[in-house]
Amino acid sequence: MDFGTADCSLGKALLREEVVQLQEEVHLLRQMKDMLSKDLEETQGGCSANLLSATELRAQLGDREQELDRAKEALQAMKADRKRLKVEKSELVNQMQQLYTTLESREEQLREFIRNYDQHRKESEDAVKVLAKEKDVLEREKWDLRRQTKESTEQANMLRSQIDMKENRIKELEAELTMAKQSLATLTKDVPKRHSLVVQPEPLVNGSQEWVMQADLPLTAAIRQSQQTLYHGHNADRQVVRISPCHTRQPSVISDASAADGDRSSTPSDINSPRHRTHSLCNSMEDLEDQKRKKKKDKMTLGSLSRVFTRGKQRKSLDPGLFDGTATPDYYIEEDADW
Repeated sequence: MDFGTADCSLGKALLREEVVQLQEEVHLLRQMKDMLSKDLEETQGGCSANLLSATELRAQLGDREQELDRAKEALQAMKADRKRLKVEKSELVNQMQQLYTTLESREEQLREFIRNYDQHRKESEDAVKVLAKEKDVLEREKWDLRRQTKESTEQANMLRSQIDMKENRIKELEAELTMAKQSLATLTKDVPKRHSLVVQPEPLVNGSQEWVMQADLPLTAAIRQSQQTLYHGHNADRQVVRISPCHTRQPSVISDASAADGDRSSTPSDINSPRHRTHSLCNSMEDLEDQKRKKKKDKMTLGSLSRVFTRGKQRKSLDPGLFDGTATPDYYIEEDADW
């Protein structure tokens, strides 16, 4: 809306109204002039014709003067109205200018509001996008944490089951260790009884030579050595003691094959029985005494001495199977004397 154009059109309308009023006044004055001119002509014609009196002329002149005064008053009123309209016009123009200024300020405020609204809308959209991205990241992290938690739970359950299995295995090993300790304590108590069954060999004197059975490897030492050999799982050769007429020999080695050949007549169940072990030990001691008696009777020289006896192989088991009857032959004590 153009306020300058409106002001100009309003001013033109006011001027047109004033011009129209002035034209009406001029037309009215012309009519009065014509009327006066006609009256004057009539008066002049009447004077010549009827000779009007002076009093009538004076009355007509007074009327014309009154009409002229009224016309002047109307003209002054019209001028006053014109001035008033000009003042009102100026006031209206000022009001229109103020309104135009107000509208411009309001329009600027509206534009500023629209600009701020667009900026806030863009910022809100950017914030919503950022929040959506953060939400997606948090969702992924949440699912990753759930997956890690599930894997950790499964791993913890697996470790717990492994720990339970290991604890059960430890308990079994502790039970086996306790049983082994009890068996070892029982066997340690039985060793003096078995050792008392072994008869110590008597020295044999023939001239200047003395024959003595060497007892460097006692029963308890042989039992301990056999126990260590079977504990490590090695098929070690059995230790035997050999006695020579000229010098003392070191313990020799006899293979497991010869031991197996010497025990073919006995079954594993008979060999494992304590009765068989005790009987075998007694037979070995009797054989040793018989050989000594034969040597005393023969009185052979040192150079012609030959092998007199070979004592049978002895097996003594220290396994806990001695008490529960489930073990196989474990320990062997072999002694061989050469003459």
